[in-house]
Amino acid sequence: MDTNDLLKSDHEDLAEIFRACCAIDLVNIADPSKEMGFLTVALHRMARYVNELGHDGSQLHSAITNFLIDLTDHSAIEVACTATYALADHGATPARAFDRLCELITSELRDDEHPVVTMRAIALRMVRRLDPEIATQYVATAAFQEYKRIVDHWINSGASKCEDINRELRAEKSWIQFQEDR
Repeated sequence: MDTNDLLKSDHEDLAEIFRACCAIDLVNIADPSKEMGFLTVALHRMARYVNELGHDGSQLHSAITNFLIDLTDHSAIEVACTATYALADHGATPARAFDRLCELITSELRDDEHPVVTMRAIALRMVRRLDPEIATQYVATAAFQEYKRIVDHWINSGASKCEDINRELRAEKSWIQFQEDR
């Protein structure tokens, strides 16, 4: 199988996942645990595919990028937050995906926000993953304080049993402390 056949196969898989996501009635989710579970995996998978293949400007890649960006405005906070996480998997190209994360950092709190984990804190966390230098521009925002609170919460509650995640949280905590000490 040559490279073109592999790319065609990857794009076919990507298109199939995208069609399945588009087929979900996101307004009237019938079985939230089943459909949100699928949607979570599918959004991350699509975003990673586009990132790994390189956003090539094709209709499919552009449609997926737009779909992820649009979902960050979804009326259900779980869907919006999942799309926000997936944008980090998508990467910083095209710029409108990264720009959307930056917009979310300075957005107003939603009425349906989780009491500990806010969408704008998630957005800041994702920007920090993609470009820590740009993330420093948001230290004076409410999102930074919310980000600090969720990292502390996750560390103090022992939220993760996975050492890789705990290591990542400790690195985030160090970054936060460094920003506060500047």
